[in-house]
Amino acid sequence: MILPLIALLACSGGDAPSPTGGSLQVHVAGALPDDAVGLCADAGVVEQALGEVATRLAGAAVWVGGGTAPVHAGESQRPVEIAWDACGPHPAAVAAPAGSPVTLRNTGDFRLTLRWQGGTAELAPGGTRRLVVPESGRLDLQAPGREQSASVAPAAWGAVTDGDGIASLDGLPPGTVELHVLHPAVGARTVQVDVPPHERAVVEVDLR
Repeated sequence: MILPLIALLACSGGDAPSPTGGSLQVHVAGALPDDAVGLCADAGVVEQALGEVATRLAGAAVWVGGGTAPVHAGESQRPVEIAWDACGPHPAAVAAPAGSPVTLRNTGDFRLTLRWQGGTAELAPGGTRRLVVPESGRLDLQAPGREQSASVAPAAWGAVTDGDGIASLDGLPPGTVELHVLHPAVGARTVQVDVPPHERAVVEVDLR
């Protein structure tokens, strides 16, 4: 059994740090279920070494803080969307400020049924449904009969990992924070990390 790994690798260097605070660059890895890898070619397996597949998880949510995001002059809320096709939701999880709209979109050629706490939706091909990020807790969306799921979590600072399993959180208050990582098909971790002032720290989280 491979234990979960959380490592603070480096401070500074790489991309320029945020002028309004510290930054985290989070690298997320983990073992996707065999059926998920088989369904989706872009599941996130990007490298192989020593005969073992190292899986970088695309579509995982990473976030710090809960509820409402700090407001900065001139900023606009980025749209949040989960697109659902035959191989599942993209991304598999999102984290955004409470009250933010989240669009669910059926990009497949089938009728999609989704259920979550207190709600349900039937989406025809190309259909959409808008949800709102809750004040607390999270919404767990299930697709009955497809064994697929996605999650929506409230967060002051949130991002989604790209195809290389990397996400960045900028403008964080310096000091110790709780970093949350979630991929519905793999698992979740909450760890404490130190955010350096006006620098970027690189963190690796292994969900295996």
